[in-house]
Amino acid sequence: MKSFIFILLLSCVFGACSSSDEADEALIANSLELSKESVKLSNIQGSYTVSVTATGEWSASVTSGGDWLSISRSTGNGSADLRLFFTDNTQGEKREGMIKVVQESGNTTIEKEIAVEQLGGDPDILLDYSKEKLSFRGGEFSVTVVANVDWEVSIDEECASWIRPVEEDALGRTRAFTSNERIFSISPNNGLERVGKIVFKTTGDYVLDRTVELTQEVSQAFLELTTKEFVLPYRYQMLSIPVDLGEFDGAEYTIETGESWITWDREASTSSQIVLQIEDNETDFPRNAKVTVKNVTLEETVDILQYGKANMTIGDDAATLLAFPGAEGFGRVTTGGRGGKVYHVTTLEDGEQEGTLRYAINQRDTRTIVFDVAGTIFLKSDLRIRYGNLTIAGQTAPGQGICIASYPVVLAADNIILRYLRFRVGNESGGEPDGLGGMENTNVIVDHCSISWSVDECLSVYGGENLTVQWCIASESLRTAGHGKGTHGYGGNWGGTNVSYHHNLLAHHGSRVPRLGPRPKTQENEYMDMRNNVFYNWGGNGCYGGEGMNVNIVNNYYKPGPATPNNYVRYRIAGIGVRTYDYCHEEDGTPNAWFPMMHKWGTFYVDGNVVEGNAEVTADNWTQGIYGQIDNSRCDDTFNDQVKAEMHLTTPLATGRVTTHSAQQAFDLVVDYAGCSKGRDLIDDRIAMETRNGTATYIGSVTPNAGDSPGLIDLPDDVKPAGAVSAWPELSGNGISSANLKDTDGDGIPDIWEDAYGLDKENSADASGFTLNSRYSNLEVYLHNLVQHIVHAQIQGGTVE
Repeated sequence: MKSFIFILLLSCVFGACSSSDEADEALIANSLELSKESVKLSNIQGSYTVSVTATGEWSASVTSGGDWLSISRSTGNGSADLRLFFTDNTQGEKREGMIKVVQESGNTTIEKEIAVEQLGGDPDILLDYSKEKLSFRGGEFSVTVVANVDWEVSIDEECASWIRPVEEDALGRTRAFTSNERIFSISPNNGLERVGKIVFKTTGDYVLDRTVELTQEVSQAFLELTTKEFVLPYRYQMLSIPVDLGEFDGAEYTIETGESWITWDREASTSSQIVLQIEDNETDFPRNAKVTVKNVTLEETVDILQYGKANMTIGDDAATLLAFPGAEGFGRVTTGGRGGKVYHVTTLEDGEQEGTLRYAINQRDTRTIVFDVAGTIFLKSDLRIRYGNLTIAGQTAPGQGICIASYPVVLAADNIILRYLRFRVGNESGGEPDGLGGMENTNVIVDHCSISWSVDECLSVYGGENLTVQWCIASESLRTAGHGKGTHGYGGNWGGTNVSYHHNLLAHHGSRVPRLGPRPKTQENEYMDMRNNVFYNWGGNGCYGGEGMNVNIVNNYYKPGPATPNNYVRYRIAGIGVRTYDYCHEEDGTPNAWFPMMHKWGTFYVDGNVVEGNAEVTADNWTQGIYGQIDNSRCDDTFNDQVKAEMHLTTPLATGRVTTHSAQQAFDLVVDYAGCSKGRDLIDDRIAMETRNGTATYIGSVTPNAGDSPGLIDLPDDVKPAGAVSAWPELSGNGISSANLKDTDGDGIPDIWEDAYGLDKENSADASGFTLNSRYSNLEVYLHNLVQHIVHAQIQGGTVE
């Protein structure tokens, strides 16, 4: 008995399910659609046709307005036309009717209605249009106008940017008693839901208007490029760019390259990957392109930089193996980390762990440091370079590169190459840091570095032997920022045995621009070449010192600024001095370390320097620019005619081979290319602009009467842009494709570069090989290739001296 009841229950359940399924199928099978569910009619007798689309038999009837409205048929089967007939209504009032269309099938009934509206004798405008929301994709929107008055149409100003007439005369005047269709183009919507208004109004004395309010849905379009920056070697035939188009219907994209060397490969591209064909760049110079990716309503831009083919002859010296092509002056043969191990900086954190800059610098082996990241490294303590045989290749950092902040970097070793780095210290350490400092080092070259915001001197690499500081910007030392001697903020101390300072920019310093400063170790053998530098907006003493030194001062450009004193310092080439008795003795009269040079004047070759705004000193550097700057009372009255004659050299001292320009050429080139110019930041851009224009944007916030010395700042925050989080600019570069940085064998050369030049990306030994050049290693060829266009530009128009 129990078994029988259970079977019976199952039968009921399955039977119910079967009946439900049949009903669902019937509901799905039946359909009834009308071409129009709202009809606007003129007041003149006529007819109107509505198309009926149905899956079975249907019936139609006039449910309202039967005295003036009739239909051609009361029944139909399947699809058919239903004609509406209406009588004349030129004397009556506007009237409305209703027609019902019904389809019945089994237990299912579908009803549709046609709302009919007819003009009367009174002036009126009837509008027929879809009330549905418009697609975000845009398209066309039509309005049928039935009127018995002359009318015109206008589009509300707030939506005129995305609603436009298809035909030029669609906004013109139209005569009465005509039925017109007006079509409008609707632009794609890439934002929130929006509402627009189209106004139809009468012309003439009778005032009447009708407004169409249309709504366009919120954008559902989606376009995302995970990578928007690509840096390519000279050969990179196919570039694949991942793209996410979302999941809505009709996902597609178009590409605009704008450059003949980039071609969109439509066949190879897919909904998730854009494929571009890239032609080889056989020139020496990089080229840039912006590729636009468009999808329905959205667009994204991809930035592509393709380097030229490596050319080691640019900036090279065929007779001498240089630190790098473009290295000049007495430090030009520094070897740095040549042939040694490669360390990658993979984080902006400061610490002892592998991957930090501090870890790499603290290693003792011969080494080259490259960067896989861009941005600012905020140090937690001083960073002393204690072990030499080191190259830090800042040009390998992506984008705008690297900045080192908060604490100073100190050169305390020999044989060092520093390139394309920023040192923006600030006063947070609580000490008296230089921006970049080093004393009594041997074989050092500092190239294309940007230094600023020091409490003491900004750039003081001096007192050593075989040094070069070239193409650097030293700017905005801090004037009142906690130095023990009070107001400070100086440009730098320069000097040593066989040292070169060329094509540098010193801007916005309180004094020492620069200080020609010997050290005890080198004071009896000071030979310095200072040429093609630009000095702007100095305060205090400007350029001075040179006690017992032998110096070339050649083709430098002096540009007084708004903080430069309006006295003899304004046209100073150099204020030469001598070691006095007091300077060379202790208070008890005991000779000190400076005693060997007491009262010994130096010798100077001074020529070709320009002082902007002073034609007399520009034409004759010596009379007012040198001699006129000497205060004999501060020189133990040792300056006399014999000293005057002996200090004035008529032939230059040795230069260490430097491409030399006229002072005016140097000004233009230094302003354009000095500093970390592979990707200048906001600070260097501003300093270059101010130097070029002779202006100063900021003043100090601590020094009394700071407004009297524009450009001389006290704290980094003095130059922080409004709304910025920090005075240190955010450096771009971390959005560059990871493929650009991938280095499988860790040899410092990215895989894509090794592929382009036929190297083995899984063999780190080939970085120190000479596959590509007989003099420079493959790694050195890569490092040069990144900046060879800058080296090429900066030596144009010069002669090697």
